[in-house]
Amino acid sequence: MHVVLLTDGLFPNVVGGIQRHSALLARYLAEAGVDVTVFQLDPGISGEPVAIAPEPGVGAGTVSVESVEVPREDPLPGHYLRGRRKQSAAMLARYRSLGLTADFVYAQGLLGIAFAQARRRGAALPPLGVNLHGFEPFQRPADLKTYLKQRLLRPSICRRAREADLVFSFSGKIREIVEHRIGVPGDRIVEIPNGIEADWLCDAFGNRGGRRSLLFIGRWERRKGIEELTKAISETSDLPYDIHFVGPIPEARKLALPHVHYHGTITDNAAMIGMIDAADALICPSYAEGMPTVILEAMARGLAVIATDVGATREIVGEDNGILLPDARPSVIEDALRTFVSWSDDALEQKQQASRGRASNYTWDVVAIRTINAIQRALART
Repeated sequence: MHVVLLTDGLFPNVVGGIQRHSALLARYLAEAGVDVTVFQLDPGISGEPVAIAPEPGVGAGTVSVESVEVPREDPLPGHYLRGRRKQSAAMLARYRSLGLTADFVYAQGLLGIAFAQARRRGAALPPLGVNLHGFEPFQRPADLKTYLKQRLLRPSICRRAREADLVFSFSGKIREIVEHRIGVPGDRIVEIPNGIEADWLCDAFGNRGGRRSLLFIGRWERRKGIEELTKAISETSDLPYDIHFVGPIPEARKLALPHVHYHGTITDNAAMIGMIDAADALICPSYAEGMPTVILEAMARGLAVIATDVGATREIVGEDNGILLPDARPSVIEDALRTFVSWSDDALEQKQQASRGRASNYTWDVVAIRTINAIQRALART
């Protein structure tokens, strides 16, 4: 089987959840015997990401990468959608110029626009699957500005989902959005979770002892709830805990408090694992998510999790392994921080053990096989 994967970048050359998902999806599909051609937006970096290389001697598939020059974006309203249309058109042009005959096109986000439009006009192109991840424009916005941006994106997302042969969806609230709010027939929706690499699973862990340590991983982005988290931290400086931020945080936004620590962006796997292993729990107070890789990876290393009930988060976080927040209000986060500090060592260790147990069900080798099976069923219908 030959699958074309459309993405805006590959981790670690481009940092982000979708980019990490793309790199690992390509690698593990290849290890399962699929030939994968990745079309990515040119990151301006020479060399291919190491993360996509299949393990030597594993499977019979291959991965090749085509970098497509990014058309310059204009600053006017609606630039994101216009940019995606141009980027998708550039990927389609490259696909045609290479004379490829793929069996299936897997589009991350809205990058399948040109392929879908060409098929509507009668072009002989492979069946199309889309993964719109968290369907954020249909989740609760953080503010009015976010809401207005989301409204602009909804029609395009609906059209992309409805015209696809297959919609890859996480379960929980994401499935509800796809089927009941967008109206995609159930037989064209396939629930496939996000994944982690098996070597992230940690067999020896437990309460690290001493002062409690909390970890936030991500960039300063409105939907991540980081503004609300910052307010909650300011109100809980009396508590005996430390919080560590990993990701690009603007200097002007940093708190000058002794228990708050900033480490910047970390792309090295070993360094990231070290940061996670030094913490007791991860906090992810987002307004909108799919099924965050960062939560699965933290769980695999034996961390309890504090996260908002958005997207498919409820599928991986519950009372047994952490706290599922009803929303991202600062007062709600503050209550969770106080609860976190109040857990006994035994209670914390039980939650950490539960996280590790849950994470073992989400390894990438399993996710890849489920993806292949879903594609084969879709091909059998066309």
